[in-house]
Amino acid sequence: MNRGDRSQKTGDRRNAGATLASAVAIVLCLACGYAAEPLPGTANEAAGRPEEERRLWRFALERLAAGDGPRAVTEAMRLRSYYPDSPLADDARLLEGTAYARARRYDQAIEAYRTLARETPESPLAPHARYQEALALYDSRRYEEASDALARVGAPWENESAYLGVLSRLHERRWDEAADKMEAQTRNPVRPAQAPSPAEIRAGTDLGRKSPRLAGTMSAILPGTGQMYAGRTSDGFHALFWNGLFAAATIESLDEDLDAPAVLFGGLFVAFYVSNIRNAAIAAHWANDSAGADYASVLADRALPERAVWDAEPDPANLSITLRWRY
Repeated sequence: MNRGDRSQKTGDRRNAGATLASAVAIVLCLACGYAAEPLPGTANEAAGRPEEERRLWRFALERLAAGDGPRAVTEAMRLRSYYPDSPLADDARLLEGTAYARARRYDQAIEAYRTLARETPESPLAPHARYQEALALYDSRRYEEASDALARVGAPWENESAYLGVLSRLHERRWDEAADKMEAQTRNPVRPAQAPSPAEIRAGTDLGRKSPRLAGTMSAILPGTGQMYAGRTSDGFHALFWNGLFAAATIESLDEDLDAPAVLFGGLFVAFYVSNIRNAAIAAHWANDSAGADYASVLADRALPERAVWDAEPDPANLSITLRWRY
């Protein structure tokens, strides 16, 4: 190989190296440029993100307003999933709870409200979430839990919470406590004029109660009479019939010297006799509970003459939810 050939090959190597170096430099420059500035597509996406959030939120509100709770929940969850740091995330959680409550899926509604109040206690929506949680507990007849939850609500729902707390204690048949609290609600603007008076509430303590001990004693003397005393006439006749039947069968077997049938029927008689006494006492307890529950329901119906609606009214046009308590 001559010198000219070697020189040409050396030049080719140098040109190739320069080309490679230039390519590396271009790549580095591009990388630096991309690192320094967002991609045009990324910038457009960031700019359009608030509008996309509002679109999802508006659609969720529209679905809730149309009565399509499951779809409203789906859209609210999508908003929270796509944009977890969105200022609308708390609103979406509140909407989920409202949709569940409307569908009477109270456990899921309570969980949604509790999560919102627990994870973002500083949020302006946290008090509303605590109030809605208490309402869901009340509507699901978990009155003791509702009373505790209502005591923690505070502003801006202090009047509603205080009055609803009276009704919760009324349903729990805590008559004296409910009467005292109703007396304290005289100036509460939420209390309707036809609400029961404290004296009417205290009358719940003097309802005609059935004595479980007396019911058991009566059934011990004559099976079935304790159940009749407690208002369960049909049960009383059944107890009287079966106890009489097995007693007669036992006596007849003994008269005929039939030991095996006598033991069988005697055992059945003893079992039915003891059960008859126990059931009479239980029937008296049931009668007392039923009377108290019925009286509490009558008073509560007067306190809320029509079914009160604690609702979150969707307003898609203004991208908002209005919380209210209406009759």
